[in-house]
Amino acid sequence: MQPYTEGFAEKSLTPHKAAVKVDGHSYEAKVGPGQGYVLDKGPEGESRYNITQVLGGKNIFYFLTPLERGRLQTLPVDVKQKLWFDAAASGVRHQGDRPVSWRHSGYTFNSACYACHVSQYKQNYDLATDTYGTTWSEPGINCESCHGPAAEHIRVCAEAPPGIVPEDLRIKRGGRDFTHEQNNATCSTRHAKSIALSTSFEPGDDFWDHYDLVTMEHPDFYPDGRDLGENYTYNTWLLSPCVKAGELDCTHCHTSSGRFRQKKNPTRPAPLVTKRGSITWKPTAGISRGAIPLVA
Repeated sequence: MQPYTEGFAEKSLTPHKAAVKVDGHSYEAKVGPGQGYVLDKGPEGESRYNITQVLGGKNIFYFLTPLERGRLQTLPVDVKQKLWFDAAASGVRHQGDRPVSWRHSGYTFNSACYACHVSQYKQNYDLATDTYGTTWSEPGINCESCHGPAAEHIRVCAEAPPGIVPEDLRIKRGGRDFTHEQNNATCSTRHAKSIALSTSFEPGDDFWDHYDLVTMEHPDFYPDGRDLGENYTYNTWLLSPCVKAGELDCTHCHTSSGRFRQKKNPTRPAPLVTKRGSITWKPTAGISRGAIPLVA
């Protein structure tokens, strides 16, 4: 996630030449110099929605605009591989059999999109007034998301003599210092379709103390349990025999930043170090991504 700027638009976007027509309205993104808004032409006249934030990266960008009562809403036109498209229509799987309005709560960043895109997020929803006072510390996934609060870490490092690494770095290291369950819980806050029960989760905490897991009956999952492209893989991950046995965590195959450890040789079985020694695992053949039970 990043703020929308003219520099971003010049580098990453192409001119929007043909308006997207939805329910009697036409939407056209104006992303040239001095612009940065979506123009809405409808029966009631014209409206402008300023683009303030950008979600996405490699292949797709979604744009956010501030609406009434503190809502950040996904705009109706977005970009996939530099082609503009109808964002709400592409999300039909999330809201039933028919597309809903881009103003629907399913496209409200404050309650639907935040977990994967910002760090130290506070929703600050007020039920009495139906308003959001949402805040976050940084866009993207920052160090504290995996290592916990950094104030003490910064202090001891700043006070250490030049060239000396403090013996106690005052930080949660994760990885080998965590149990498999703790590592999985830390990653799952971004990879589980869930309902937040608190805003106080820190790395090392129990996932179930802070979140309620949405099950596979939800329309964001295929009938066989695979997620529909939103990276909600925690459900099927929990079905792995190795995970159930407490012998496997996410960082066995991935770095903490998500890179695949076996990228150069993805078909080679990887050693799995457990409390009982070293075993080898491989994915069960013929099963699609997201529905991969692992066998030792």
